[in-house]
Amino acid sequence: MKSILLLAAAGGATAGFLLNSVDNVVTYWGQNSYGQGSGELAQQRLATYCANTDIDVIPMAFLYQITTGIGGQPVVNFANQQNNCTTFDDTGLLNCPEIAEDIVTCQSKYKKTILLSVGGATYTEGGFSSPDIAKQAAEKMWATFGPKQDESTLRPFNSAVIDGFDMDFETTMNNAAPFANRLRELMDQDTTKQYFLTAAPQCPYPDHADNEMLNGSTYFDAIFIQFYNNYCGVNSFVPGSIAQTNFNFETWNNWTRTVSANPNVKILLGVSANTGAAGTGYLPVSSLGPIIAYCKQFHSFAGVMMWDASQAYANIGFLTGVKEALLSTTSTPTSSSTNATAPIGTYTSTSKRRVRRAFSTSTTNSIQAQGSSGETNMASDDARVQNNKDFQLNELFNVKDKVALITGGGSGIGLMYTQALAVNGAKVYICGRTGEKLDTVAKTYSQDIPGSIIPIAADITSKQEIQKLYDELEKREGHLDILVNNAGIMSDKTITTEAQSPEEMKKNMFDDDKNSFQDWDDIYRTNVSQCYFMSTCFIPLLAKATQHTHGYSGTIINVSSISGQVKTSQHHPQYNASKAACIHLTRMLANEIAQNQIKIRVNTIAPGVFPSEMTAGSSGANQKSAIPKDKFENKVPAARPGNDRDMASTLLFCATNTYLNGQTITVDGGYTLAAGM
Repeated sequence: MKSILLLAAAGGATAGFLLNSVDNVVTYWGQNSYGQGSGELAQQRLATYCANTDIDVIPMAFLYQITTGIGGQPVVNFANQQNNCTTFDDTGLLNCPEIAEDIVTCQSKYKKTILLSVGGATYTEGGFSSPDIAKQAAEKMWATFGPKQDESTLRPFNSAVIDGFDMDFETTMNNAAPFANRLRELMDQDTTKQYFLTAAPQCPYPDHADNEMLNGSTYFDAIFIQFYNNYCGVNSFVPGSIAQTNFNFETWNNWTRTVSANPNVKILLGVSANTGAAGTGYLPVSSLGPIIAYCKQFHSFAGVMMWDASQAYANIGFLTGVKEALLSTTSTPTSSSTNATAPIGTYTSTSKRRVRRAFSTSTTNSIQAQGSSGETNMASDDARVQNNKDFQLNELFNVKDKVALITGGGSGIGLMYTQALAVNGAKVYICGRTGEKLDTVAKTYSQDIPGSIIPIAADITSKQEIQKLYDELEKREGHLDILVNNAGIMSDKTITTEAQSPEEMKKNMFDDDKNSFQDWDDIYRTNVSQCYFMSTCFIPLLAKATQHTHGYSGTIINVSSISGQVKTSQHHPQYNASKAACIHLTRMLANEIAQNQIKIRVNTIAPGVFPSEMTAGSSGANQKSAIPKDKFENKVPAARPGNDRDMASTLLFCATNTYLNGQTITVDGGYTLAAGM
């Protein structure tokens, strides 16, 4: 390997990352994880953070598709900072001259090291089918982001050259080592400047996702260990204790000399830069100081990594405080053992994903005070909490530019949902079996609105058709923000449940040929099974919503009914049972998705009586239905059936409230209240 000293003396060397220093600060940029859409707390241009003297290295996050992008090109995502990028023809690869300009500014003016982070939580390719394919992918990566080779190569940053690559995979990769090793070879062949190869494993040792590279196969310059979201995070550090039971920096330090391909590899302490930047493990600077002092005693320690720039800037004083702690000469003695190890970690579903901000409201800069009772009190004098902008309607219920898919979106309640989203700026795909009906809706309701309505005919009771629908949406949009499983049917057969004897009840509810297995199967297939298969099929596209609007922005809304909540069968037990199953399915899916740390919310809307083809019997030429008001004057406290605005406001609430998950929202004019349910 090249001598670091010789490389540092080269004319093109970058001065930002000093491997022999203990005060490096690495700050990820690109995902706007604090979640503000505008204003000073929204993610700013790259050069803004490069101008900060407390930051030395910035990994740009993320390149999340290596081989499966449109046209075989890699795909990057930089959240709000890609708004000024365009896309190369017939590819998903961005062309970002503004970011290219900032890279050069960062390197030449501010002497920062700029890395490209590959992977992230939304990377799903699983690696490469063979070592040769992995090497070819590395060569394409080098041609795309390394030194410019020829004019035929599409380059997002034109002639700007990054300073290396950061391997940040959150799931196991096949042939990861051949990929990383080929990048290492290509970087070493270029003697014009210093390049860095880094990785960002989780703290449990050994790291599950990156172990193929970290087991001695790949020569890394540094690793940025994520000491949060795990039992071994900084929050497990015991102040004043030489032997740390869970906090396992010493284990990783021993790895550098006993396992790593580079015995001089450096370790940076990865921390959450704000309370909302990670699921668990955030500590204020005052608590990080002793941990940094402890880590300084290890030969491998080289500074602090933090996630991410937007979170750090929103947490006033955090970035400066970390830098000051690194520059302090204070340190603490380590254990006399050179072979001490912390417990080997077993990964749980919560251990592998860096959690980004779940909702876009300002986080207060809290002052923690320990009372005599041992309770922690929190207060804030931060002027930002006086901000009124977050309470404006266009901020609270903003669906502009979101991509939605609504099943059964051509009439009744589904059409109400379609209009609610499209009129407020969303791109709404509506699907159903009848293309003519969908075309009528698109033509009738797409006029003079900021959003759009796009019809797609599909039979969503077929897994093959659902997969085709997924493939079409992936090709057109690359992500999905809102999935509304609205399609539903009711049997035209009513079942008499009233009886004067057990024999009569059996005759009505079992012997009657109208009540058949086939009838139940048909209703469950549409009302329950399709919700399950649509939801599970679209999980990858919904997860990618976080790349556009961060936090828990991807959402599934299943449409049930108050019929699934009331205790009576209402003479259609098959329908009521299916709607009750839909409600439980929602909670089950919400739980399973959350357990896997996938940022998708799942909720149910349970409407009362609203005008639709199901309740009114038909619809007009405009696909609208009507129910006379007087029919419900004495049946519900609201004394009327539901209307378009009632359902539209409910849909907007469920679609935009990122703190709502696993819940059923009943909108019925008080019907269940009056019925005592």
